Amino acid sequence: MSLVTFGELRYGAEKSQQRTKALEALDHLRGLIPVIPADSAVAESYGTVRVHLERAGTPIGNNDLWIAAHALALNLTLISNSTREFERVPRLKLDNWVD
Repeated sequence: MSLVTFGELRYGAEKSQQRTKALEALDHLRGLIPVIPADSAVAESYGTVRVHLERAGTPIGNNDLWIAAHALALNLTLISNSTREFERVPRLKLDNWVD
């Protein structure tokens, strides 16, 4: 999973009413799905995609932009049940396992 996704999940676990249980579940998930680090290729992808979306007048949220850029840079398919914003990103391979 993208390190940005992991960060968002960690944030949710930290503020959870059941923090300990949520952090344990997150640790279990991290054992099943490794956190993929970002490098300069991800940053380059972020800059390119952000400019493209801004020029098109279709920007997306900052964390979603980083997640999309991460998937693009590594030529991975992004799995999400919230695809509305991600669909604006050109060349992004996207799949929704819920619908």
